[in-house]
Amino acid sequence: MEDRLIIGIDISKEKDRSCMIVARREGRGYQVINELFDKEAEDIYYKLINIHPKPNLQEMRKEAIRRNESRMLEIYSYKEILEAIDYTIKLKDFSDKQRNYILNHKTPKKIQEILAVFWLTHTNDELFNFFDFNWIPPTEIQGQARKIIDTSLNKEIRQQLEIPIIKAQNTIDILTKNIFKNIENKITMSSNIDLKTFINKATYE
Repeated sequence: MEDRLIIGIDISKEKDRSCMIVARREGRGYQVINELFDKEAEDIYYKLINIHPKPNLQEMRKEAIRRNESRMLEIYSYKEILEAIDYTIKLKDFSDKQRNYILNHKTPKKIQEILAVFWLTHTNDELFNFFDFNWIPPTEIQGQARKIIDTSLNKEIRQQLEIPIIKAQNTIDILTKNIFKNIENKITMSSNIDLKTFINKATYE
């Protein structure tokens, strides 16, 4: 065996920084040869002991909420999203059947629309992570939500393209000028005649 190393690890569990110290025995003491921190330290440690770390479900849920909130802000204002969240918080103590009835028949149209847009643009898991319940919008509400999504996508596409619209008559005028310009150039080059002078003389004569 060429070398023997001693490894110490302190995993913070999000309370502090994780730290790994790699040392080598030297006489009666130890020589620290490397220090690793945070994700790098944890990844190497779990590889060394050949196990996978247990996922932090709470942190995964927070990340999902942050990501989904960002996507919804492309369609709705922050105020509208907060109002929808505030409304749904009041429904958490109801049974699934009671909650579905309220969402389908007693909920304001705007809240229904926001929830339906979320349902159409995210997975069921993401919907649950964000609102803490699952819901399938009625067909009519889904149709309204699809129109909102289509409008948002069309607006985004127009902004990305940013192509100026030229009126048909302007296009024809531009093409006509280019055609006559090409004819003028060809006549001038073939006969060494200034076409403008020739046209003016012909007009006066």
